[in-house]
Order: sequence, then C-alpha cells, then structure tokens
Amino acid sequence: MSDVDAGSEAAGPDGTTGDAGADSPNPPGCPATQPSGKCNGEKLACTYGCSFCSCSQGQWLCSSPGCFGGCSPTPPAAGSACGGCCGPSVGMTCDYACPSDAGTFRATCVGTGGAGAWKVDSCTSGGSTPGKVACGGKECDLDAGQGCCDTVTNDAGKQTCGPLAAGSFCSTGAVEECDEKADCTGSKVCCIQFLAQGIQATCMPTCITGVERYQVCKTTSECELGGPCQTHTCGAGETVQSCTKPLGCQ
Repeated sequence: MSDVDAGSEAAGPDGTTGDAGADSPNPPGCPATQPSGKCNGEKLACTYGCSFCSCSQGQWLCSSPGCFGGCSPTPPAAGSACGGCCGPSVGMTCDYACPSDAGTFRATCVGTGGAGAWKVDSCTSGGSTPGKVACGGKECDLDAGQGCCDTVTNDAGKQTCGPLAAGSFCSTGAVEECDEKADCTGSKVCCIQFLAQGIQATCMPTCITGVERYQVCKTTSECELGGPCQTHTCGAGETVQSCTKPLGCQ
C-alpha cells in the first residue's frame, strides 16, 4: 500500500479512521478533532487551529507554535488585529505610558473565539486633575469640601460625591479624599486602603506603613518608590491607578 493510500485510512484518537470533512483544509484521512495516540497513516499531516499534527512511526505527534504571546513594548494601533495563533490572546490587557508622563492608558484585545482587535483607551482621562477626585462617572470638587463615597463596585451608582464635613454621608462606604499627590498639601501623597465597605483614600506623609496601603497616582514622577504609575483591576471590577500593583489586583 502506498503512503497516500495509507493516509486515507488514518486512525482518529480512538483508533478508528476519520475524515475532517469537505470544508476542512486537511487532506482526507485526518481525524475531525486533534488526535493523539496511535495512527496508521504514515506521513499524514493535519492542522487543528494553532496545532500541527503528523503521523510518524505509528504515533501522532502534535505541536503548537512557539510564539511571543505577551504585550508588545510599543502600543498597538486601535482596531489592529490581535489573538490568533501568535501574539496576545483575546481578553488580554496591556498598559502603556502616556506622553509627557501623563499617567497610563490601556489596550484590550477584544473579540470572539481566537481572533480579535485592539481597543485602545485614551490618555486624556488619565492626566493630572488637582483638586478633583474621580468618583464613578463624576468628579468630586475638593476645593468645595467634597469627597467621594466608595461602596466597592466602580460605577456611577455605587460612588457618590458628598460633603466631607458631614461624615455620615458615607456611613455605608469608604471616603476617598484624593486620587493623586496633587490633591494633597506639601509633600504628602495619596494612599488607598482596601476596607470591607470600599476603598479609602487619604493624604499621608508616606504610604509605607505597617498597614497595607498603596500610593495612587496620575503620573510616574509622583511615585515615592519610583513607579511606574499603572492602572490595575481589582475585586468587583473596580480599577485603581497606583504606583505598585495592589495585592489581589491585576
């Protein structure tokens, strides 16, 4: 029997012959799904997504491409392709520095299945805003005596601006009085602490204390430990921009 004839009777993963179907790029005799174990179609070669399988000496040998799958050192163009056999996979996020040290922006590979396109956030929302604290979809005015009441989930319905003088306005959450060093006086920095009821933010001489705190920021240059200032996603989907990655965040 010739190699071609033998290939047409290649065995599938369960030892039976298979056919990848008329719409498959594989030759006749390739199993419909990625095989393993014994085969009888010597030199038969089949592809399954990003994997390549060949029948050699009576056994299926399968391998995947050894490609770079991390974040590129340079930001991707919005709408450019991602996913596939090589490169960042769908769902992966990459953070990049904004020009002139104006914080960071995030690129996300979005799509379905294995193919996607880059969604690139703008830098404009990450710049320094002294005297203002981001609070869901709004900004609280510190100069007007306001603060942000955070109740764990990062959306406009769970974060509310209110008067700092009335401590009871945030009885069910945690008060955020800053979101960068520029909101603080003198050399103080803005420190956050994760509490059961939400994220508390306050100005302190340093965030390096015996309690787990993290410095939040808008620029890398304000970080007391050098940074970089990056955006991180934490529990309940809330995002923080900090000089170091908080424990449990991504």
